[in-house]
Amino acid sequence: DNLEVAYKNAKKMLSLVNQLLDLRKHESGNMSLKLEEVNIIQFIEEILILFRELTNSKQIALELHKTENKIITWFDSSLMEKVFYNLLSNAIKNTPANGKIDINIHLQENEIEISVYNTGEKIPEKDIENIFSPFFQINKPQSEDNSGTGLGLHITRNIIQRHYGSIIAENRNEGGVCFRILLPVNKELFNENEFLVSPANNLSDNSFPEEIVSTEIERKKFFSKKGAPIVLLVEDNVEMRQFMKSQLQELYTIYEAENGKTGWELAEKVIPDVIISDIMMPGMD
Repeated sequence: DNLEVAYKNAKKMLSLVNQLLDLRKHESGNMSLKLEEVNIIQFIEEILILFRELTNSKQIALELHKTENKIITWFDSSLMEKVFYNLLSNAIKNTPANGKIDINIHLQENEIEISVYNTGEKIPEKDIENIFSPFFQINKPQSEDNSGTGLGLHITRNIIQRHYGSIIAENRNEGGVCFRILLPVNKELFNENEFLVSPANNLSDNSFPEEIVSTEIERKKFFSKKGAPIVLLVEDNVEMRQFMKSQLQELYTIYEAENGKTGWELAEKVIPDVIISDIMMPGMD
């Protein structure tokens, strides 16, 4: 379990590095394509499977609406995967509990229209033209999640434009935000050398590497739990907080807080021996 947590967080770090590399490739004009023939319906369905557990835990309804079961087009699967990862991650982040995310796909003449809609707050009108700009982030109250790099939507637009498509963001009258994508299905738009000779898997391997095997390690207890020093964990990432607690709970009395404000109040109340805290968090840094 501990190795799996470390592996997931290493992948997050790798994702950030790759975003910067993607940005650099686009700016230098070196974002090359490895095109393959793909059923985009199946492609998106497989990506949604990876988000089901997260949306269920946040009590968010995630639904795919399609007019047909098969729409064949050509794109770079590894790049287009990033597009939908970014859009879905962004939608989940901004959808309240008991909200919903709808993905609609349909073919119109020579274009595929895909919309990703989530309930929740609208984008301020003064910001809607800037959300695809690099490093741009919407200012939110301290109590809300301000995590992110401001690169995801910029890279998403770059990838879609590289496929001769377009993307826009628009507020819905009933509330929430919709990202609308148009992708051409014209194979002739691309150069011959941009096509893969042999198709690759649509999705990257998101499974835990088989060569990493977890072994149980017996840990010596240096003192009994009774009267043990108090450690306050202040961390808004639930998985990270649980990981740290699992490592320390045999030796220390643990108190937890999910944001800076609660952490401060708890620190005044219990007077811990040690505080382990993230820096930027909801509520108070």
